[in-house]
Amino acid sequence: GSYFLHITTRARLVRVADGATCFEQHAEYRSGKALFLDWTLYGAIEGVAETGYQTLARYYVNQLLR
Repeated sequence: GSYFLHITTRARLVRVADGATCFEQHAEYRSGKALFLDWTLYGAIEGVAETGYQTLARYYVNQLLR
């Protein structure tokens, strides 16, 4: 079968002075599908996870800079 990586996140920006939440949002990342054998290759999961983390970080930065 085919498998994919699914990352679910929640980011919250809290003001230190009074604890007020300035930003809170959920986001998800879903990789492309690959066969199980492909996922077992050296560094495959780490590479896909890193791509997901970078994609989510860019998304949150873009949301904050709007």
